[in-house]
Amino acid sequence: MMNISPPASTRFGAARMNSLRTVLIIDDDPNIRETLQIVLEGRGYQVLSATNGEAGIAKALKERPHLIIVDMMMPKASGFVVTERLKQQHQLSIPIIMLTANESDHQRAYAEFLGVDAYLNKPVPTQELSVVLQQLCPIPPAVPLVPEDLELLVGSGF
Repeated sequence: MMNISPPASTRFGAARMNSLRTVLIIDDDPNIRETLQIVLEGRGYQVLSATNGEAGIAKALKERPHLIIVDMMMPKASGFVVTERLKQQHQLSIPIIMLTANESDHQRAYAEFLGVDAYLNKPVPTQELSVVLQQLCPIPPAVPLVPEDLELLVGSGF
């Protein structure tokens, strides 16, 4: 009897199979989602999005992105709930950046306790976001194909 493994995209999540780094944005504000998408795609990231915490949790579990950016205050599930479920209940090791307009030290401490990897105050300067992205989810440098690689691809039927 043959042991057939499920497709890699179902074992590891579709986002993990892509060579691009994938970022999931979970925010109820369409302007913030759109702005973040423009910034992230301009830096070479593939972007997924969700409009509330519950949808974000489901998408994170299905797609397994390389990084999650989550708003603190949202309908259906706050950024705290999203972080707690993904990091503690589902034990995902995906880095999470929490965005918030709330500058409370208490909120920051709670977010860090739950496992948030970075806590950024809105509006986030693009340079600050870029530094955190590079720390938590760096884009690997492109490696050009050399003639030997092309021969291997051609010889393998691609």
